[in-house]
Amino acid sequence: MLFLIGGAARSGKTLIARRLLSKHRVPCFCVDYLVNALEEGAPELGISAEARPEERARAVWPRIEPMLRSIVEMEPAYVVEGNALWPRGVRTLVDAYGDAVRACFLGYAITTPEIKLRDIRQYGGGVHDWIHDHDDADILDLMAEMIAYSRYLRDACRALDLPYFDVSDDFTRTVNKAYRSIAPLW
Repeated sequence: MLFLIGGAARSGKTLIARRLLSKHRVPCFCVDYLVNALEEGAPELGISAEARPEERARAVWPRIEPMLRSIVEMEPAYVVEGNALWPRGVRTLVDAYGDAVRACFLGYAITTPEIKLRDIRQYGGGVHDWIHDHDDADILDLMAEMIAYSRYLRDACRALDLPYFDVSDDFTRTVNKAYRSIAPLW
């Protein structure tokens, strides 16, 4: 079974992935690391951190789809999470593999950058969290971009009949709801 958890940065994807690891021993891979490697190691592919998130996800999909197909065909259970999962590609995998692929997307389409920044600073991350390396102005810019991306994800998921969870209000409850939507029944 392949669990795909896509969405905006700071939306709870990693929390769900870590819960699947701790409760069910399901290993996890963050596809964003692969995106960074492709950007730096294979610039000829045209994958850029400067591109809008939906463009980046679309560009990287042909490079990660074979890996995802291999995982679903060979692994008993595996989580792949990150903001570089493309909803249309995820829909294709769900259609091809049925119940062997569980997917959801998370975002925050109905908040403001200022509210999200406040929440990040109040509740965000551990000791090695990348967010600590950025000042408020950088985070506000990122959150504005991620709010726009969340709106894209919300609309794409609605059109593709994929689960989308908006964590703008009641973050913890919504992340728990998203977890329950894909958690294994074993």
